[in-house]
Amino acid sequence: EINLEQNDISYLEEYSFKKLVNLKYLNLAYNKIDYLDNKLFVDNSELIHLDLSCNKIRYLINNTFQSLIKIEKL
Repeated sequence: EINLEQNDISYLEEYSFKKLVNLKYLNLAYNKIDYLDNKLFVDNSELIHLDLSCNKIRYLINNTFQSLIKIEKL
C-alpha cells in the first residue's frame, strides 16, 4: 500500500510505479495532478484500488488504465 495523499504532487513521470508489480492500493488523492501518462501504471496489474480524487486531471492518454486488469475501485 502506498499513500501519497496531500503531497502537492503535480506531475508523475512515466513508469513511476514500474517496479511495484505487487502494488494493490495506491492513494494519490488531494494532489495537483493534471495529466496521467499511458505508461504510468504499465506493470501494476495487481492494483485493485486507485484513488485519484480531488486532483486537477484534464488530460488522459488512451490506454492509461489498460494494464489495471484487477482494478475494483478507481
